[in-house]
Amino acid sequence: MNHWKLTLLTVVVLMVLLFTGKLFWDEYQQNRASQKMPEVMRILDSVEIPGREIKTMPSVNEYSASVWRYYENEIPITELKERVQEQIEPAGFSFFKRHESYGGPQYSFRKGEYEVIVAEVSGDTTTANVALSVNWYGIDR
Repeated sequence: MNHWKLTLLTVVVLMVLLFTGKLFWDEYQQNRASQKMPEVMRILDSVEIPGREIKTMPSVNEYSASVWRYYENEIPITELKERVQEQIEPAGFSFFKRHESYGGPQYSFRKGEYEVIVAEVSGDTTTANVALSVNWYGIDR
């Protein structure tokens, strides 16, 4: 009988340790992401997109820090992709991929843990038709 009590106690203690360890790890990761937000904003502010800025939406969670900025303009997305690429390549970003998303095409550029995205957002409910995003993921992608 004592054998089962000891086994049960061991399992309970391990579960409590795992749960609290996960909480501390998530808190550590979220603090790391929060500390990266100034750099994310610096990168975002260094890219000039012509047109009227509609809104800026920052986000921080356990594994990323990101900011999306929405614009209204009349420039085709392929031309915007070229403008963004010219501005961020000197900082070490390189083109990663193009893919289709809900609103239209997205172009991604990466540098280590950071990613810059320029996207068409024609499906958005605002008057914005272009979004620029800078993301920090906490891992070198």
